[in-house]
Amino acid sequence: MQFSKPPYQDSTTNAANWLAIDFEPIKTFETPISLRQIKTEPTLQSIGLIKQPRLSVIRLSKNEFEKIINLAYLKS
Repeated sequence: MQFSKPPYQDSTTNAANWLAIDFEPIKTFETPISLRQIKTEPTLQSIGLIKQPRLSVIRLSKNEFEKIINLAYLKS
């Protein structure tokens, strides 16, 4: 993904440290990766998406990222 425009004030709050960022995909998968697939993968149990599923942006290690990419190519 890439930024589609610079960060701007989050319209849901007046807090100065809350920003919103719009993204757009660079490349998409033919078959989406489900949260269920991610949750069943033992090596991904410590990522933020499992701990706090309401997160929309999380930090991943290179190995975690590659594991999620590989899930897109597995048959569900």
